[in-house]
Amino acid sequence: GVLDILPAYASVLLKYDPLKCTYSELIPHVTTALSTASSTSHSKSTLSNNTVEIPVNYDGEDLESAAHHANLSSSSDVALAHQNGTYRVYFLGFTGGFPYLGGLPSSLASVPRLDTPRQIVPKGSVGIAAGQTGVYTLDTPGGWHLIGRTPMSLFDATKDPPSVLKAGDIVKFVPTSTDSTTSSSSSSKTIQHEPTNPIIEILKPGPLTTVQDLGRDGYARHGVSRSGVSDEIAMRMGNTLLSNDENAAVLEVSMGGLKIQARSDCAIALTGADCAATLDSKPLQRNQVIFMKRDQELELGYARDGSRAYLCVQGGIDVPKVLGSRSSDVRAGFGNIITQGDVLGRGFIKSEISPMQSKNDLHVKDDDNCCVLKLLPGPGDPSSSEMSFYETL
Repeated sequence: GVLDILPAYASVLLKYDPLKCTYSELIPHVTTALSTASSTSHSKSTLSNNTVEIPVNYDGEDLESAAHHANLSSSSDVALAHQNGTYRVYFLGFTGGFPYLGGLPSSLASVPRLDTPRQIVPKGSVGIAAGQTGVYTLDTPGGWHLIGRTPMSLFDATKDPPSVLKAGDIVKFVPTSTDSTTSSSSSSKTIQHEPTNPIIEILKPGPLTTVQDLGRDGYARHGVSRSGVSDEIAMRMGNTLLSNDENAAVLEVSMGGLKIQARSDCAIALTGADCAATLDSKPLQRNQVIFMKRDQELELGYARDGSRAYLCVQGGIDVPKVLGSRSSDVRAGFGNIITQGDVLGRGFIKSEISPMQSKNDLHVKDDDNCCVLKLLPGPGDPSSSEMSFYETL
C-alpha cells in the first residue's frame, strides 16, 4: 500500500493508498522502522559511503559577489574553499535530481541568496546560498550565487533511477577546465513517436493541452513530482464511461480551445469543465459516450465553468511512458505537451461499449448558479468539533 517515501532535512514523508492499507495497519511498521533506525543512529555504518565526484569549472558570474559576502580576498579563494569541502546529500527536490548539499565550509556560510532571483539559471550551474550548495539539473529560475558549472548531467528521465545522486551520498567537487556547457533542457517536448493506431490529429492545441494519467509515484526521492491530472474524478468518469482502465491516459485541456479531427472511427468522452464543445459544429453534451466518425472535427470553446476539460478516448491515449507514467511534467520538460499537427494513437480496447451517460454532474451549483464546494474539517485544531469548524467560515 506504500506509494512513495520522501526523505527531507529532518523528516520523512510516507505516502500510502488508504484503499490498500489503513493508517492503523501502517503505524506498527513505521514504529518498528523508527526503532531500528534509532538503535543504529550512532553507528557510522548506517550512513552511505557512496562518494560521487562532480567536475566543476569555477567560472561562475557570482564569484566576486560571493567573495565579498564571505569576506574573502578573491574569487579564487571562493573556488578553493568550495572544492575543499566534503558534502552530504540531504535530499533531492525543487527539480528532478537537484541536490541540497550540506557541509559547505564555514568560510562560505555567510553567502546569502540573491536579492533578486534570476529568471533562468542554466543547467549544470553550481550555486551556494545560506550554508548550502547545489547543482541545477534543469534550466530553471534560481536565487543562489553561481560560482561555476559542471558538464556532468545529474538527472536523466530516460534512466531508472533517473538521478545520479541519492540522499546520504557524499559529494566532492573537483576543479576542471573542461568545457562546462551542457545541453539545455526543454520544457516543450512533444509527441516523438509514430502511433501504431492513429486515432486523432490535433488541429489546434489551445493554450495548453497535455497528456496525463493518474501520475507517477515512487520517484519523489529523486525530486520528480507526481504530475497527473488536476481533476482525478473527471478523468475517472470519462474512463469509466469508455470501459478503460482507470489509469488510461487522457488529454487535459487547460481553458479549452482544443480542436481535433478523427483519423478513424472512435469513441470518446468529454468531462471536466464545460467548454461548449461541438462535433461538426453541432453542440455536444459532457459526461457521455460520443461516437466520432473518420474526418469528423471536434472543437472546444473556452471554459465557461471550471478550468480544465478532459478528452478521453476508448483504449486511452497511447504515448511512451516516462518513469512509469504517461503524465507530462511541463517544468521538468518530459512527457507530451500537445502541439498543432500531432497525431495521437490509442491503446488496447478491452471491450465494445454502448452509449452511456453519467447521471452525475460534477459541477454542483446552487440556485444562484454558483459552484458549491464541500468542506471537511482539517487537522489544524483537533479539539474543535465539526460544527464549530463550519461556524468559523
